[in-house]
Amino acid sequence: MKAMFEANPQMKELVMQQLKAEQEQKQKVRTVQKVKPKNSNKGWYWENTIASTNNRFKEWSGGEADINMIYKGSGFKTFKIGVIKADGTIVFNLPNQVNTQTSLERQLGPQGLIFDIYNKGIANYTNKQSGFITNMSFPILQNGKHIGNLTIGNSVKVTKNLTTQSAIDSGDEGYILYWAYANEKCGINLNQNWNGEVRKDGTKTRTIQTTVNYNLNFKPGWNLIKTEVIGKYQLEHERGLDKSWFKSHRHSVIEGIPKNITYFFRKTPY
Repeated sequence: MKAMFEANPQMKELVMQQLKAEQEQKQKVRTVQKVKPKNSNKGWYWENTIASTNNRFKEWSGGEADINMIYKGSGFKTFKIGVIKADGTIVFNLPNQVNTQTSLERQLGPQGLIFDIYNKGIANYTNKQSGFITNMSFPILQNGKHIGNLTIGNSVKVTKNLTTQSAIDSGDEGYILYWAYANEKCGINLNQNWNGEVRKDGTKTRTIQTTVNYNLNFKPGWNLIKTEVIGKYQLEHERGLDKSWFKSHRHSVIEGIPKNITYFFRKTPY
C-alpha cells in the first residue's frame, strides 16, 4: 500500500479525503443519537381534527350540520346556536332567549365556568342566582347524530387541553373562546395564587407557582368568554415527551370574535 501511494500520490490524497469524510459522517451520526428530539404530541392534538381558514372548513364534506350547546346536568339535551353549512362555512345564529335551567353559582367543573381552582369558596359572586349557561366545546349534530365538537381559539393545543379534563393544567400558550348566556346582570371575580410541587406521569417533580384570575362581568343575554394560558413550566419527561404546566390562567369577557380566530372541528372516533 505504501509503495502504491508513493508511486501514485494523487490516489493517496483521494483515499485520505474519503477516510476523512467517513469520520465526519460517523461524528454526525453520534451527535444526532445524543440529541433526543421531544415528542410534540402533534398526532394527539390533530387526531380527527380540522381547522378553519377564513371562517370555513375547506376539508368539510357530508353536508350541513348544526352547532349546539348542552344544558348542564341534562345528559345530552341540546339547543341550536348555529350551523356549519354544506361548504364548510361556520355561522352562529344565537337565539334571543335561552331556558338556562341552571344558575351562575352552579357552573363548576368540566363544561362549566369554574374549572381550574382548588378552593371554590374564594369566588366572589354578583347575583349568583341568575340563570346562566355556558359550554367550552360545542356539540355538532347532523340529522340528530353527534358527529363531533367545535371549539374556537388561536391554538389547536389550547383548545384541546382546556376541553380535556386530564390536560387542563398543561402550559401550551394561547386562548380559547366560548359563549355564555345570562338571564340577568351578574358576575364572578376571584384570584388564586398557588405554589407547590407538581408532576405528570413519567416526569420529574418540579416546584412551581401558578395564578388563576377570573374577571367576569356578564350583561343580560349573550357574552363571549376568553380564557388565556400565559406562560409555562416545562417538565422533564423520562422519554423526552413534551409535558408542561401552566403559569397563569386569565378569564375575561370580550366584545366580539376576533377576525383572526380559528375554529377547530374534532370528529368523534365512532
